Amino acid sequence: MAKLLRNLSGILFILAVSTFSQPKTDAVVPIIGTGFLLGGVKNGKWLTAGETAPFLKEKEDFVLIGLRGKERNGKVYPGSKEPESESCPEVQSVVFEREFAGFGIGADAAWNLLPRATQNIALTNKTYRKAAADFLKTKGIITTPVKLSQIFRVDLDADGQNEIFLVGNYYRRGINSAQNKGDYSFVMVRKTVNGTTRNILIEGEFFKRKGEYEPPYSREVTAVADLNGDGTMEVLIYKFYYEGESAAVYELRENKFRKVFETGCGL
Repeated sequence: MAKLLRNLSGILFILAVSTFSQPKTDAVVPIIGTGFLLGGVKNGKWLTAGETAPFLKEKEDFVLIGLRGKERNGKVYPGSKEPESESCPEVQSVVFEREFAGFGIGADAAWNLLPRATQNIALTNKTYRKAAADFLKTKGIITTPVKLSQIFRVDLDADGQNEIFLVGNYYRRGINSAQNKGDYSFVMVRKTVNGTTRNILIEGEFFKRKGEYEPPYSREVTAVADLNGDGTMEVLIYKFYYEGESAAVYELRENKFRKVFETGCGL
């Protein structure tokens, strides 16, 4: 009987996936990150910032989403388009009525942006601190302290298993100085695939030796949401250094992360 129930549940899961109907909308839905137009989506297809910009209204409603979900119970705030920046003329900047650190997606999005919630995990969790230390060793970082700024779980692809996000940033002299041997910044995911846990790096820098490097970046995950209505949640990463910032969106496909958008200024 137990075997029959397992088989039945598997069949139901396959049917649910195979019959998933992606919401369709003829509207171009813009996606904003950290004040920049990242791109957009139409009928489930990604659009570049250049393709999206002509459809961006002077006054447009956005749903604002952070790592904790919809801000202000999903209240929509209008955004307005600014003139292009002189220092980054290729970047379309966008401002909201109030300062916001997450991202915005056009209110025409006709699907569930947050099909599954994130759950924070204590930064002192010994299991994940050890996992981070073991991961850093594979990158040649052995003696540097483990400094995690984010740990959380969420089921990205609706397979019934949570992915674990580990975000670490360590710069011995701070972010306004050049990197040192042993410094690092990374966003990684622990994902179970066929019963085995894999460490999947989304973004990262690891400095294993002395040398002259570019100014250091610091990273954080600012939101996780389904941005194109396909049922799988994308990851938005904010990256900054002392004179620049950017935002990037990654999607999970076949147990790998692919960059969909990245836009910023001062990089």
